[in-house]
Amino acid sequence: VWMLLTAGFVPRHDLVLILVLTVEAASPPATNLSVISNIVKKHEALTAQILFCCYVASIVTLTLVVALTFAVFGGK
Repeated sequence: VWMLLTAGFVPRHDLVLILVLTVEAASPPATNLSVISNIVKKHEALTAQILFCCYVASIVTLTLVVALTFAVFGGK
């Protein structure tokens, strides 16, 4: 997101766009990883456990990322 802002692709005053891009970048991996591991029939349980841990951890990390984004870009 910072690179897009620096390059001028994202207007600095558009907090909603900055927030959406930041949340997309900070989100846990997609569940497509689980689908792929089921297709190749390898490590299905391990993949599910890792994805679960990522989603549980994202409760804290996404909250911090959103708060940091508002602190950096939300202040006028």
